[in-house]
Amino acid sequence: MGFVGDNGSGKTTTLSIVSGCQRPSAGTVTFENKSIFDNLAHYHAQIGYLPDRLPLYPNATVLQNLTYAAKLKGVESPQERVHEVLERFNLQQISPVKVRTLSKGWTQWVGIAQAWVSKPKLLLLDEPTSGLDPSGRQRFCHWLEEIRQKGHTVFFSSHILGEVESVCDRILWLDNGRLIEKDHTNTLRMRCVIASLDNIDNLGDTLQQCEGVLQVRQHPQGLDVTCTTEARTMVAQTVAPYGLLEFRKLS
Repeated sequence: MGFVGDNGSGKTTTLSIVSGCQRPSAGTVTFENKSIFDNLAHYHAQIGYLPDRLPLYPNATVLQNLTYAAKLKGVESPQERVHEVLERFNLQQISPVKVRTLSKGWTQWVGIAQAWVSKPKLLLLDEPTSGLDPSGRQRFCHWLEEIRQKGHTVFFSSHILGEVESVCDRILWLDNGRLIEKDHTNTLRMRCVIASLDNIDNLGDTLQQCEGVLQVRQHPQGLDVTCTTEARTMVAQTVAPYGLLEFRKLS
């Protein structure tokens, strides 16, 4: 499950609530048909969580951080499990290194490893590819595909639509704390270049009300529109009266 939205849209707050680290002002979160707040210890034993601020001890080594996380989770044979995780994420060479000396990318991988150390049923990841280079992002996506096939549920946030679309079965869209769309990943990102920008706000509002349109953003020549594939024709017809000059799919 992908969780998409601009900075400040509420992704981190929502994940903090779903993780049980923050209580909601209204509503509840259920897991296995029970409120997570009825027995947080039981819930936390079955999930892994990577928050936006990594829960790592900077003056401890990578090995010490992961071993501590494994013991907190009640992992059987924690030393053996940590060795497996170090090998899976290619972290063996930095295992004796203190976290405070690591680069942003390596630190992010250690954070991902600590979230995964107990092989949780549910994995919550807040912007997990932040700080990763292109090859690291690719490795991360391959790993997600691998654990999904083994039956683990992953719920992760990102502001990079292409990244989410490449790996997710479903996407949740968040805008100013409100869920605006639930959809499968048959979406398109398109750029509409138009002749007249006089009524650009009007056009944006009109498109936002159309079925299948997930997001509309203004750019200097027109609008960037994210919509389902079925809505593409309707979007073109709506934009055409404004003097549509170019209509192309964004990568």
